Amino acid sequence: MRSSSSSRLSRRATAELREIVSGILPASLTRSGLPGGVESLLVDLPLPVETDVEVPRLAVEVETTAYFVIAEALTNVVKHAKAGRAWVRVGLTDGILRVEVGDDGVGGARTGSGSGLTGLFDRVEARGGQLLVRSAPGQGTTIEAILPVPSR
Repeated sequence: MRSSSSSRLSRRATAELREIVSGILPASLTRSGLPGGVESLLVDLPLPVETDVEVPRLAVEVETTAYFVIAEALTNVVKHAKAGRAWVRVGLTDGILRVEVGDDGVGGARTGSGSGLTGLFDRVEARGGQLLVRSAPGQGTTIEAILPVPSR
């Protein structure tokens, strides 16, 4: 009984810590926008990542959402994909920010309940966007977030 209570407390503490951490913006994102934020994510990754992130400064909520989508997607690549390479592409066209993170790994990512991707879906939908996941077994995974950018 004690271990069940301890386990529950541990899960709650972990969830609370994630909420706190997700509210803290990295200095590279704050200073340099999305291009700088993405570069900071790549520093210690154990695989090559091709990047194309040519976007101007955006509203902080859009930059933050895009940053966390990229961070979580790259984390999933390292943990699960068994990939040899990955890529990050970010572009802005007609008030729509498209964020794509892909890999050449094993594919087969699942998006159902209990999936680690659920938080990404929630984060993107909270900003009025859409998250698409393509992940056929043996064909790698591509995650695309489509986010509206409010006019300033």
